[in-house]
Amino acid sequence: MQIGSKSQSSLEYLLVMGIAIFILAAAISYALYYQVGYNSAGTSQDLQLAATSIANAVNSLSGPGIGSSQQFSFSSPGLNLVSSICNTSVSLSFGGEEASQSLSLNTNGELPISSGTYVGKVTLVKENGKPEAQIMMDLPISYISTSYIFNPSSVFYNVSFLDTNGNLVGDVNFTLIIYNHNKVIAEQNESTLTGFYSGSITPSNGGQFLSGSTAEIYVSSLNIISPSCLLPQQLLIIPKNIINYIPLTIKNSQSTATPSPFQQEVVVDSADYQQYEASNLQNVEFFYPNGTIINSWLESGNSNTVTSSVYWLKLSGIPASSSITIYMGFASTSTNLFNTVNVGEAPQLSPTYGEYNNIADVMNTGLLYQFYQLNGGGIQSQATVYQAQLTPNSVFAYGSLTATAGPTLYQSALSGSSQDVNGATDPNVIINYQYSYSGGSPFPNPPITNPGDVIMKAIGFVVVNSPTTIYGLSDDGMGIGYSNGRRIIDAMVRRIIYFQ
Repeated sequence: MQIGSKSQSSLEYLLVMGIAIFILAAAISYALYYQVGYNSAGTSQDLQLAATSIANAVNSLSGPGIGSSQQFSFSSPGLNLVSSICNTSVSLSFGGEEASQSLSLNTNGELPISSGTYVGKVTLVKENGKPEAQIMMDLPISYISTSYIFNPSSVFYNVSFLDTNGNLVGDVNFTLIIYNHNKVIAEQNESTLTGFYSGSITPSNGGQFLSGSTAEIYVSSLNIISPSCLLPQQLLIIPKNIINYIPLTIKNSQSTATPSPFQQEVVVDSADYQQYEASNLQNVEFFYPNGTIINSWLESGNSNTVTSSVYWLKLSGIPASSSITIYMGFASTSTNLFNTVNVGEAPQLSPTYGEYNNIADVMNTGLLYQFYQLNGGGIQSQATVYQAQLTPNSVFAYGSLTATAGPTLYQSALSGSSQDVNGATDPNVIINYQYSYSGGSPFPNPPITNPGDVIMKAIGFVVVNSPTTIYGLSDDGMGIGYSNGRRIIDAMVRRIIYFQ
């Protein structure tokens, strides 16, 4: 009996425990259901508030002019990767919920996908002549600048990772994802040490990209995305002979428009496009989206194995705080596009000296010049000077040392004047800098902190209509061309003199 009693007690105990467990499980289930239901409602509301904050900031720029900006903040419950900013709409999604808002301007920009409160800024710029809003976030990578060329079989793209000051942010791993109706149709992992990357992507499993697809750059280390709508290829007119091409975006970040026309230096890592290029780059030209060829002059780096080919382009003006997209096109590697008008190269690069030199069709009359601060030693090679870029703040190597360019690119006067050159009056002087001599201007600081170690490089041309002697003087050997002491060039009537 006692045993039976114990058994009964044990059974009752187990039954009670079973009921307790059931009740507890039901309570947990109810609590989970209630919590999920509450978060779902909160997520929808938070997404709508975030989308509204972005839309209000963008829409506030409809009245002010180019360059105006608006700061805003928003709280996010987190975002799915398929969240997007596309043309005139923003669509945010998370956990099965979605919120959208219309925008008064075409807009692109960056979105954080982790939950949290964020501060952003939207700025009104001009892209390809049209107003556009750009969204930047107060994060280590503030803005991801992208450009794409879309066709059914491939997408060519450029991407730049920028901080709040517009400087490149290097050492970035990222993923390019192509969606169509929220379905991934291509995905590619890449990295960049410099902060800029150019490449291409093809559809997975031999498929095709469809019109209306969305491209997205995803940086997982920061949990940020930069979604973009892709445009159909037929909006781009491809010049005759061009079979491959990449987009280049050139931005004018100044508050004033550029001159029209103006010369733009473009530095290309030719080794990255070796599969498309002829060995001497003879099959490369630049063009606008409407197919018009852009006059170009290859200054240096005429090989598809070098990492720095320097081109000069004659571009139409870019409005203040705006950008334009142009294209670098490649014909077949056996095609020679060089001529003496719109596609040319520096005279020393051609097999016959000056055969394809079209500098007069690219550069404005006069000289563009730049100063560099040497860090000791001396320049021993003419080729070293040819490779130096005029780009402000650029660096070039000579031996084991480096020289740094100044923050300003200078333009010489178009006509000379009488000036003091170390105590003597010389006529028709266009550039006159002196140190420890009388007359002239001091070397600009920056970059020249030690005028005893300075180099100047000039590129340009002049047209003369009568016999003319052109000369340059320097303490340690830089005149016209590259020489020691004074070099004199006698020009014949109506001959064009090229400086390089």
